[in-house]
Amino acid sequence: MKMLKKAGAVLLALAMIAVMIPQIGNKVAKAAGPSQTAVWTATTADSTGIIQTVGSATTSNTKTDPEDGTQYTKAFKTQSATYFNIVVPEGKFVKVSVVAVANKTDGTAAVVQLDSNASTNKTIAAQSNGTTADKVVMAGHLTAGTHKLAHSGAQLLVFKIVAEVYDNEADVPADAVVSKVKVSGTVKSSISLANGQIKLGLLAGDLTLKEGTTDEYTYELVDVEGDGAEYMVSIIAPEVTESLKNIDLTSFGANGKIQVGSEDKVADFTLKFIDLDGLVWDFTNTSKNWQPMTYEKDPSSGIYKGLTVDATASTAKFDVQSDRVQINVGTKVKIPVSGWGTVTCTFSTDKMTSATTLGETVGVSKAKTITYNYKNAEYVELSIGDEGLYLTKIEVVPDTNPAVKTLGASVRQETADWGNGIRFGGQLDLTKVDKATCTSGTLIGLASTVGNGNEMTLEDEGKTCINVVRKTCITETEAALEYAAALINIPEENLETSIVARPYVTVNETTYYGEQIETTYNSATKIVNEQ
Repeated sequence: MKMLKKAGAVLLALAMIAVMIPQIGNKVAKAAGPSQTAVWTATTADSTGIIQTVGSATTSNTKTDPEDGTQYTKAFKTQSATYFNIVVPEGKFVKVSVVAVANKTDGTAAVVQLDSNASTNKTIAAQSNGTTADKVVMAGHLTAGTHKLAHSGAQLLVFKIVAEVYDNEADVPADAVVSKVKVSGTVKSSISLANGQIKLGLLAGDLTLKEGTTDEYTYELVDVEGDGAEYMVSIIAPEVTESLKNIDLTSFGANGKIQVGSEDKVADFTLKFIDLDGLVWDFTNTSKNWQPMTYEKDPSSGIYKGLTVDATASTAKFDVQSDRVQINVGTKVKIPVSGWGTVTCTFSTDKMTSATTLGETVGVSKAKTITYNYKNAEYVELSIGDEGLYLTKIEVVPDTNPAVKTLGASVRQETADWGNGIRFGGQLDLTKVDKATCTSGTLIGLASTVGNGNEMTLEDEGKTCINVVRKTCITETEAALEYAAALINIPEENLETSIVARPYVTVNETTYYGEQIETTYNSATKIVNEQ
């Protein structure tokens, strides 16, 4: 019996090995290769019909294939109407590889898209002087049907596409399947990020204010492609785009990018901001790192760095790129100004016609700039009547000569009607205002009541100051009118009391102010009664 048991155990072990052998064999067996490989280049079409171009946009460019060293001299430029269709036969499975570069030299990356599916996006970094193209393998694999291969961000210059066709889904190589991870963390910002979003490439997630703080926000993005994928980080929030500041991309690390591995990542950021140069929107200055923003056929206007954008027309578009703004027909932009001065808008091409206007100035055909001299304005409107203009710069130069000036303070001892009085002088620029239709005067108050460092406005009338409206003038020429406002009967005990005064002029419901001065009766200029 013992021998039989022992023999039975041996037989059972042999039987198990016999069963395991084919299983082990299946586990280590090499997957079948592609049954067909379709290759497209910008100079040689794909004869299988699997890779099809839509539209015609071939351009000259020279780059080297990073895999086999092939040098390409032609590329296919993707645009809204030019892209690729990948046609997968019924019952087949396809892995797609793309050799391309981003069509920008300023650091803007391109994203290769399949069917506008964020989970299959691949980022291609921009190259300013590089000689080698990038190769990306699209995540996942394509099943039967027609799939659109296109771009987002910068346009793509595509040199080569390879489509490997497999008969069995299990044979598709592992490098066509990418791990997904979660990226989360906090963002600190001195400017409010309320109702804002953080983006990694095209993947977006909401920012939520961290409880108990005023400047720290939390975020979480799931299903982020890992395995070393690199993403451009961007943040879009109402108060950031309304401010005259840009986010410094170094807040996010090298070149504004982060890399994601095979595990969940915690990424915390503290935002740095860059001030704009006064009233100059120079989009060619890439060191400003202009926040990407697109308004297109939007039901409401938006604000971008103080510019009010109206893109409600069916053809309108205001698309902020890294070194310019694509601004299409039907778009209107209100440029903030104050008082008098000039506004100049510059475009990168000379496609402007008289259909485009700036204020009351009509565009000149084949010109790159348009200038308007504004008068008593709060904004100047740029209206685009030409398709596909590229705005590169807006410059506002205010007239430094104010419409109203402060002429100083003087005292004279009058009769009983005046007593101790101070007369504050003002001057109107009659080349800017019409004395008959404007309202001018002087605000006068006690420095202690107005408050140290505060400048009086008409809103303070009756609260901290009085308003002495101009009734007459002292002297007048064609260019200027001088007038005065007086504070009279100052008690002897208040001759050392500090008094402030500020002239103003109101034109068409807009008020402009001169410099505010401070003096006492004893320190003001003394003049004789006849003056």
